[in-house]
Amino acid sequence: MIFNSGSIQILGLSGILGLAAPGLSSRDNPKTINVGDNRVVSLHHLAQFYRFPRPRADGNKLWLSRDGKRWEFEFNSRRAMYQGIQVWLHESLKPHRRHWVLTESDVRTLVDPLTRNAVYLATAGHQCVVLDPGHGGRDQGATGAFGTHEKDITLQIALLVQARLLRENIQVRLTRSTDSFISLDDRVAYARENKGDLFVSIHLNASGNADAKGTETFVLTGAGLPSTYDTTASHTEAFPGNRYDAPNVIAAFSIQKRMLEYTGNEDRGVRRARFHVLREAPCAAVLLECAFLSHKPEERKLHDTAYLNRMADGLAAGIMDYLSLVKRARLMYDPMP
Repeated sequence: MIFNSGSIQILGLSGILGLAAPGLSSRDNPKTINVGDNRVVSLHHLAQFYRFPRPRADGNKLWLSRDGKRWEFEFNSRRAMYQGIQVWLHESLKPHRRHWVLTESDVRTLVDPLTRNAVYLATAGHQCVVLDPGHGGRDQGATGAFGTHEKDITLQIALLVQARLLRENIQVRLTRSTDSFISLDDRVAYARENKGDLFVSIHLNASGNADAKGTETFVLTGAGLPSTYDTTASHTEAFPGNRYDAPNVIAAFSIQKRMLEYTGNEDRGVRRARFHVLREAPCAAVLLECAFLSHKPEERKLHDTAYLNRMADGLAAGIMDYLSLVKRARLMYDPMP
């Protein structure tokens, strides 16, 4: 469906609370239509906007693909795939008349940033990475069946990643480098005081389902939107971290992709949550759940030095990929030294 001016209102993203891609006019952003109280974008229009061929159906999926970029969307589902990596929508792909549509918010906070990352990273920083080993001290975090404490493994991973980034001459700071308790507010304050450009909080997962396994990377939920594990929005206000919605998801995708590549873990995707460190982050921020302590085979692997090194390799590579994208975008949009 090509949107026309008839009885359907046409709006560029710049007309929606100032949410245009940086430096672009409304003509440079996907157009939306009003459907009830929501603004949506059809996949047909997205294909035209990104100069993809028409959307193609494949079973219960629709996909857009061109020049090595591929999006897959499931009918009536919040799960999508970009470049073979799971990414979770705030709201499901839904039918409207004869076409399938995404909410404007998902286009703005997920689809457009990943498809056109340079547009959103032109003003992002790339000087300092803050690694945040989860838990510590009296806060042990999750504990596995074999007695593994989350706080110990997250610190090991952070120290391994720090060493790799330092070898690449990347400035790195750790919120803790010993088994010490650091409050959530102090972790965020540390990133602010050290002028962090990327904040990566490192955790291990746990579930009542002993079969749950794999890696997932969280970013802050969009303002007024439901988190991945919610069906309705629990907050309507924007948090400080929402200023970085686009860089957040680009960094998360880079890290999730590389973590899977190096570890072979199951892909649980880039997801949304309102964790404190994401809400209050002073820069682009992600929270990484590396593996499940409640899954016995994954807990065992966390005591394998080779596996931990692969995990650190993946996280470091994902961080460096993100920083490289930022540097490239800054040169593209501001070529002067």
